[in-house]
Amino acid sequence: MQRLSLESTKPSVTSAEAAFDAFKAFFTPKPLKKDPAEKVDLEASEASTPGDGEERTPGRLQAVWPPLKEEKVGLKYTEAEHQAALLQLKRECKEELEKLQEDFGLELSRLRVENQDSCRPSGRAADQTLPDRETFVKTPEDGDGTGRSCTSPQQQKVTPKKLDLASISLSLSAIKWPSTSTSTSTSSSSSFHTRLSSSTTSSSLSGALTVDKPPRKPAVEPSRPMRPLYWTRIQIQDNNNNNTLWNVLEEPDIINTSEFEDLFAKTTTQTKKKPLSEAYEKKAKARKIVKLLDGKRSQAVGILISSLHLEMKDIQQAILTVNHSVVDVETIEALYENRAQPEELEKIKKHYEMSAEEDVKLLDKPEQFLYELSQIPNFSDRAHCVIFQSAFVDGIASVQRKLKTVSSVCEALLESDGVRRVVGLVLALGNHMNGGSRVRGQADGFGLEILPKLKDVKSRDNRISLVDYVVSYYLHNVDKNAGTDKSVFPLPEPQDAFLAAQVKFDDLNRDLRQLGRDLTRCEKDLQKVCSDSPEEHLQPFKDKMEAFVLSARKEHAEASYQLMTVQKSFQDLSLYFGLKPKTGEKDVTAGHFFMLWFEFCADFKTRWKRENKNISKERLKEAQLSVKRITAEKKVETRKINPNSLKERLRQKEANMSSL
Repeated sequence: MQRLSLESTKPSVTSAEAAFDAFKAFFTPKPLKKDPAEKVDLEASEASTPGDGEERTPGRLQAVWPPLKEEKVGLKYTEAEHQAALLQLKRECKEELEKLQEDFGLELSRLRVENQDSCRPSGRAADQTLPDRETFVKTPEDGDGTGRSCTSPQQQKVTPKKLDLASISLSLSAIKWPSTSTSTSTSSSSSFHTRLSSSTTSSSLSGALTVDKPPRKPAVEPSRPMRPLYWTRIQIQDNNNNNTLWNVLEEPDIINTSEFEDLFAKTTTQTKKKPLSEAYEKKAKARKIVKLLDGKRSQAVGILISSLHLEMKDIQQAILTVNHSVVDVETIEALYENRAQPEELEKIKKHYEMSAEEDVKLLDKPEQFLYELSQIPNFSDRAHCVIFQSAFVDGIASVQRKLKTVSSVCEALLESDGVRRVVGLVLALGNHMNGGSRVRGQADGFGLEILPKLKDVKSRDNRISLVDYVVSYYLHNVDKNAGTDKSVFPLPEPQDAFLAAQVKFDDLNRDLRQLGRDLTRCEKDLQKVCSDSPEEHLQPFKDKMEAFVLSARKEHAEASYQLMTVQKSFQDLSLYFGLKPKTGEKDVTAGHFFMLWFEFCADFKTRWKRENKNISKERLKEAQLSVKRITAEKKVETRKINPNSLKERLRQKEANMSSL
């Protein structure tokens, strides 16, 4: 009895509710199935975490497996990608809705045909469940109890024969649709309803549900996929409504559809598929560059190659013809210093001989450059001769210039009358200052070490030094051309004395001996080149280098003789002035001797220039005073003009005529 009472209390399901449930089941998307792997991972993670009853080590992090993926901070998509995704989503929703509408119309028409006779009401039960077509689906305002009867589940599943679309539309419009965020719906179904509600309006939804007739116009099938035109479609169901344009508007026939399709067809990029043979073909491994030199050595040669900006034929031409117009001597010297050593050249040649042509091309650039450089006939000997030619010219010119400077200073100190006058004046003044002294007085000469110290000997009032007095006395009493352009500095130039002080005869001897040894080696290299080189590569190198060797031998001999002469002149000069060598030294050095004269000449010339200007000013003042004195002494007599004279009368007459 209790069971019967419970069954009796259950609400009876009407046919309208059954139809609504069928419609709802047809349009509700199925929930997505969960991945079993996610369930296994979740169970594993739950099993790995300790329970409440397990002991945990304080201050220790519990390991979680699998580790959690860190989410990157920031936007995953750009604004343009987001807008494109939204447009694509709306387009998909719209196409899906149109497809659902079409399927719904086809399903309704199929149900009408199949169930015409099976769902007709008969008898008293039919009157209670389905009294007429207008009340097939009752609205909630009609009451909950009316129109319902206790039916079995088999009867509830029976589909009616023919559905009244008008009554269904009215019923559905009055029914409150359930929310999409119910507890029974899944995340995928809620997102689908959200997209559906955002992309369609209530009018389009009601219009979709009330689709009764197929579209008036036939389907158009282009010959190729076309670009879509995203408009809002309007389909007219009631032909009696003539108030709209779309009811009376007629479409013109497109004359040339192929042209239109060519212009607005979709641009489909077809991916080219590789042939099956290429899929099984093994890719050839990239061959590595062959390096035979050491890393630092290869880097040095590579830097040289990048800095040259020359071709090998230019280098070869410069070496064979001894022509420095394209390749200068500095470049040839760099090539000579970075040339391949015998062991390196042996490795490179062995690689060229033992390897195939393709493997030879894989040789690194520094190795190829050194190999091409070694192919120049007798490159090392020729380059050494060219480099020595330039070095010999510079070296012999430097030796000759130094010897010439020392020789000119020695000659000036030995033969100049001005030097004798100045030294004699210093001797006289020094004997006068040392008068009465038995140690320093009555000297016949003096050591040259005193010359740089004369500037430190001051007068009693500290106004001038002894050098100032010597210069002033010399200009006022010895030099007759003082204060004029004809006045000549009596001592050697300080700059020449300084350059002579930098010369060391031992260094000059060593340089000349080294040049002689290098010249001998150059002769041997020349003989080797002449014997080993082929005839076509022998000239003009042979003639040019032989002429150079002859002239170099002559210049070297002259420089050696000049060195001996200058060295003898310096020894005579040091004896002439009676200069003694420094303590600990055997002979008087050129540096010590000429440095004494450099300091004295520099001090003397500074004061000589200043005193010459003062004398020139004094002489100019004296000339001006003499001119004033002469003009002052000259007397000028003036006479009165007689107004009755002929000259005065003529002058007055001319004045009157000019005034008129």
